[in-house]
Amino acid sequence: MPHRPPSAAPRFVRLLATGAGAALLLTTAITGPPAAAMPSAAPAMAPVRPVMAPQVPNGGPDRDFDGDGVADVLAIGGTGELLLYRGTEAGPLRAGTRVGNGWANFDLVFAVGDFSGDGRPDVMARDLGGDLFLYRGDGNGGWLGGGRVGYGWQGFTAILGAGDFNGDGTSDVIGRDASGRLLLYPGNGAGGWLPTTQIGSGWGRLKFLSAAGDMDFDGAADVLAVAYGEVEGPAPGCGSGADLLLYSGTGRGGFARSGAIGSGWCPFNTVMGGGDRVLIARDASGTLLRYVRTGPASWASPVVVGTGWSNLRIVT
Repeated sequence: MPHRPPSAAPRFVRLLATGAGAALLLTTAITGPPAAAMPSAAPAMAPVRPVMAPQVPNGGPDRDFDGDGVADVLAIGGTGELLLYRGTEAGPLRAGTRVGNGWANFDLVFAVGDFSGDGRPDVMARDLGGDLFLYRGDGNGGWLGGGRVGYGWQGFTAILGAGDFNGDGTSDVIGRDASGRLLLYPGNGAGGWLPTTQIGSGWGRLKFLSAAGDMDFDGAADVLAVAYGEVEGPAPGCGSGADLLLYSGTGRGGFARSGAIGSGWCPFNTVMGGGDRVLIARDASGTLLRYVRTGPASWASPVVVGTGWSNLRIVT
């Protein structure tokens, strides 16, 4: 486990994502009424079938769920309970508190920032049937309501809240399909969608796609991923070839460049955005580490923010 800042020297620089492709896939926003006020079990379904279904199918997403100005972490326990771990300025997370039940029905849950446009951070969740739900945060660590905002999302191998990736002032979502294509689903600022575009290809073998704001200090939101040795270099399996790759956003919904900004990320089984220019990583022992990007080529020393996380499913 790298208890030092990851190496800043880019060893295997290769543009894996193609530039902003022009494939227009989907256009229609979802306007169905919200479903359940809170997922005490599986969310109730809206009576109106949403009309948006994927055929293939300047900061990161806000994670301050309790409104105290510090990013928090959500996790799902073994019985499906949703737990909020409040962040602190000093580093370690506070003890978890239950803020929901019945979340075992979702195979993917991720922070999406203020997708509904009410000024509070939200989360999205995909159930086993491929339906996508939006749960609106109340700004105090709880939820105002939930509703379905899409279906047919089971074909994605990764989905992440990308912050304002296209520069229009609203939160967006990025998904990777089974063929390795990267698709941008722009939010409309009111809980629905704008037209979808393909923004990359060749992403199939990258791990831990995440967004943590403007990591290269150029004013545009970026995307991060971990590439094991067989993707970016000669190391077999994972080995020392687990590079942290930065894909610099253009601020208009595409990528300007890419390169490695760290190495030695093999020991981690989870890497995710943890706030603006912050990464949270969990190692095999269940230790949670926070990495803060302090400059275009520098990291602060990593800080242990939690232990005993092996059996929790972290909301990315």
